Formats: sequence, C-alpha cells, structure tokens
Amino acid sequence: MEEYATTKGMSLLTLNESDAKKIRPKNSYIGRIRVKGYNTDLPHDDVVNALRKHFSSCGEITDVYISVLPNNTLHSFGFVYFLGEGAVDKALQLSGRDMGGWNVIADPHPFPKDADCIGAAAVYVYGECAEEKVKLFVSL
Repeated sequence: MEEYATTKGMSLLTLNESDAKKIRPKNSYIGRIRVKGYNTDLPHDDVVNALRKHFSSCGEITDVYISVLPNNTLHSFGFVYFLGEGAVDKALQLSGRDMGGWNVIADPHPFPKDADCIGAAAVYVYGECAEEKVKLFVSL
C-alpha cells in the first residue's frame, strides 16, 4: 500500500451530464487540419515544433500528431488540433508557405457532426495484483 501514498486523500472528479454540457466548448471552437509536405526523414520533435510555431498565430494548439512508421520515418501526413473561433480558417491561409526548405500543405479535416467532445480514460495496470490495484484506484 505504500506505493499509493502519493494518491491518498485524492478523489476523482466526476461531472454529471448537465455539468459536462455547461463546460463543453462549441463545435465551431474546436478544429483540426491535416498537414503534409514536410520531410519525413526529419526528427519527429523538429517537425512537431516547426508546425506548432508555424500555426501558433491561428489559435491555441492543443496537439500536433504525426505517427512514426516502423522504419523510424514520419508518416506522410499529420494533424494539428486547435481551440479558437476561426482557428482552422486562419491555419488554411498559411497553407503552401515555406517553412525553411519545405512547404506545409494544410487541408481541413473536420470532426464528424455527431462527434462528442467528452473524452474517456483507460487505466492500464500491469503486474500480479492488477485487479486489486484497479479496485484501489477506483475507490479513491
């Protein structure tokens, strides 16, 4: 039980449906674009940081996702996620601009109209006492 000393006294935050609706942003406030045109041999962090910098004036960037293939090269396209009214439109205006040797191409990649903004979490616990650890975590 000592390994859980840092979580003792903490409780989980739960929201009921009506509370969640109050804090959920409008769909027009959340957006994403699909980006391509970068050198897939560049280091992952360099491309992510360059994309963050390039699109930073468009709105709050919540995530830049580019998958890494088994051969350690980057996938040919990635996604930039935004918060902010009109952020995607602003980002699309930057499509085709030079980014120091490569031109980023941005295309709209909207979420499905029936997509929900509420996330989910999964807890993965490895080891012999996994069931007991999950019960302890949920009961806190």
